[in-house]
Amino acid sequence: IAFAHGLSVVDSAFTDNTAGSGDGGAVEGDGTAVITQSTFIGNHALYGGAVAVYGELVVTASHFVSNSATSSGGAIEAYTPDKTTGIYGSTFIDNTSGSSGGAMWQEGGSTRISGSTFLRNVASNEGGSPSSGGTMGLRLYGALVCSSAILRKSRKVICSV
Repeated sequence: IAFAHGLSVVDSAFTDNTAGSGDGGAVEGDGTAVITQSTFIGNHALYGGAVAVYGELVVTASHFVSNSATSSGGAIEAYTPDKTTGIYGSTFIDNTSGSSGGAMWQEGGSTRISGSTFLRNVASNEGGSPSSGGTMGLRLYGALVCSSAILRKSRKVICSV
């Protein structure tokens, strides 16, 4: 799904989608994206294996499993210069990226994570640069706020603010 200006995804499933050399294997676009009670399994793209958003992103009660990105953001890639990415009550399991952020890569803005689980997410280039991040690579201009987040068997979270 490609969008401009905004998108709401509710109770949906995206499986085995590929963006080839593009962004967001299942969802890609500009503006605000709200994803609720949805599942993303086995999607692939150059950036953001399942989702690539250039704007605000809110993910609630959703599952990201075995998504991959050739470059960054195994499940999610978010460019949010002055916006917030919110991850609430969601799971990220076995997502991979070729360089940064096995589960998620975010450039700019702020990140809020609450009641979410990150399990076995890997970035292949973990040791390569300070912003690689095995589970998450976050280069934020604002705050990182985490509450009740569980990271298991995930190598590291890198955040530069």
